[in-house]
Formats: sequence, C-alpha cells, structure tokens
Amino acid sequence: MIKRTLLLCFGMVVGGCLLIGQPLVWHPLASPHYKYNSSGDLSFKMESSFFFINNEFFGDIVEGYTLPGFVAEPAVIYHVGDNFRFRAGASFQQLYGDNEKLKVKPILSATIGLFQNFQLTMGAIEGNLHHSLPDALFHYERSLTQPVENGFQLMYNSSQLQGRAWMNWEQFIRKGDTIPEIFTSGVVLRKPLLSPDSKWSLDIPFNALVMHRGGQISDFDEEGTSFLNLSTGVDLKRKYDGYVESVGLYGHYFLYKDLKDANPLGLNKGNALYTGMIMESEQSMLMLGYWRADNFLSSRGNPIYHSVSDYLPGRVFDKREMINGSLLWYKDVHEGVVFSFLFEGFYDIAGGNLDYSYSFRIAFSPEFLITRLGERR
Repeated sequence: MIKRTLLLCFGMVVGGCLLIGQPLVWHPLASPHYKYNSSGDLSFKMESSFFFINNEFFGDIVEGYTLPGFVAEPAVIYHVGDNFRFRAGASFQQLYGDNEKLKVKPILSATIGLFQNFQLTMGAIEGNLHHSLPDALFHYERSLTQPVENGFQLMYNSSQLQGRAWMNWEQFIRKGDTIPEIFTSGVVLRKPLLSPDSKWSLDIPFNALVMHRGGQISDFDEEGTSFLNLSTGVDLKRKYDGYVESVGLYGHYFLYKDLKDANPLGLNKGNALYTGMIMESEQSMLMLGYWRADNFLSSRGNPIYHSVSDYLPGRVFDKREMINGSLLWYKDVHEGVVFSFLFEGFYDIAGGNLDYSYSFRIAFSPEFLITRLGERR
C-alpha cells in the first residue's frame, strides 16, 4: 500500500507538468555537425565508436546480453554551392569474437536545400540518434548494432518548428522472392512555445513511427504486419547558471496499433505513459522516470518497455509498471574525442526485480579539410 501511494504521488508531481518529450540520455556524439560546410569544401570525416555494453537483465521481459565492439564510418564530403552536399564512404561494424564477421556497407548520400530551412537527403540518411526519438520507440543501441539507414529524409528547422520525416528501406524484394519487404518510416515534430532567449523552455513534441513487413509480389511464409506507434507530450525545462545547468520534467503518452490486427498473441493495440525528471550539468545527466503500460509494443523500441517477453514464448504482461533511472557521465578529451559512461536501472514493480546496465564508449570523429575546389562564394 505504501509503495502504491508513493508511486501515485510521484506520478502526480511529474504529471502535473505533463507531458514532456523525453530527452535523449545516451552516449553523446563526438561531433554531430559538419565543420567544413562552405561552397567548394572537400573534407574528410570519420565517425567512430568503440563500445562495451553489459545488460544484466534477470526478469521475464528481456534476457541479459553483452555488446562489445566498434563502428567506424569514414567518408568524404563535398559541398557544391550553398545548397548541395555529397557524401561517399563506408560503414564498418564489428562485434568482438572470432565467430563474428566484420559488416561492411557503403555510405552514399546526396543532400539538397530545396527551400529556406528545408532540405532533402537521399541515400544514407541521418538516422538512429539523429531521429531524437524516445528509447521506447527507437532503441538507442541500434546506433551501434544497425548504424546505417538508407532511404530518404526531409528536414525542416526554424525557430518556430523543427521537424523531420524519413523512410528507411531495410529489405528489398523482387517478384517471386520468398522474403518480405521491410521498411520503417517516421515523423518527428517539435513546436517551441517560448522564446529561445528565456531561461524556461516549453515545447510540444509529436512522434510517429510505422514499420511495414509484407509485399504483394513476394511469396513469403510469415504473417505480414504493419506496426504503428505514436507519442506526444510537452517539454518543460529551466536553465541555471551554476553547476546544475538545467532541470526539467518529461513524460510521453504512447499509443501502439497493429494496423492489420494480426498480432499472434492478440495484442493489436495498447498504450503507455512515461513521466519523470532530469537534471543536467556540464559533463553529466541524471534521469529518473516512471513507466506504466497496457499491452504496449513497439517495432523498433527497447524491448525492456514492452508488454511481451522477448525470449519466453507467449508470455504477456498486459499491465506493467516500472521505475527506471539513468546516470550519464562524459568528458570531452579533445576536439572530436568523447569518453562516456552510462549506468541504467529498471525496477519492475509487479515482478519485484531489478535489471541494470552499464556501458562505456569512446567516440572519435576526426574531421579535416582536404582542399577547396573552385571559387568560394
């Protein structure tokens, strides 16, 4: 009874500022933007990560596992004029162990500025963490295990609205194939409500994600499906001038729907509520959250938030409550070099068990100008 009362009070306090878009508490990128972006610039950049993730999971939702490895993506970038960028390179991904093979994929993309604040990318898109989706919708580990997304992406960025829409084509089919067509598409919108000069920020986010598995011209055995996930809320944050740089409250309301009503366990729709608080300093982030779900699933999200076990066939937990927390510490060792350590805990209230994870990573993203071609305008 006391535990339930405390949880209710926690949910009411956080929910009073409901709802807020969950911040991305994960290993930071070393250099998320291009340093050389003037007309005629021909530059080299390599985004790389060396990581170790140990998920000590003991409950019935997710079985524990370890991810040691690296991702390296060297590429050459060429800016043609002020509204076109071409990128060519390769992605090298390896999980350590003699039984694991090095995965190599080409990286080719063309980005064009169509209108003011609006651009289109075709080929290898800015995916994974760049989508800025909650972990429950888009598992952060995918940035290390499946780093390349190919398709197209539309991006809009202004002081009044930020948004992106994309499609990641994951499996192509031809007539007579015995495999399904698979793609994921998403929309992310964020509407700021206060002036960027204010110490307070109040934003409204909206996220939509669809995963499709099917195809009319393919003859495959498995059941086709189309997953829809939606989330919305409100972001509230207060900036400070001291050691603590900001304090915020967050929360999301999530919806899940199998558009074909074909889930083998009968879970064709569900919802979830995620509320919590976060504190940021110059080199650290601390987050505490409360998750409550009814028959919730996501096609690309972290399975720790699901209502179905990922390793016990047929095990469904139609109502779940969980308290989770994250502690991130990172250090900018040098320009383009970041070390980070992350600890996460997940307490399942009904099961009474505590799962936890710890990971550390070195992100290395060197970038230099090769030459400048033509006249600079």
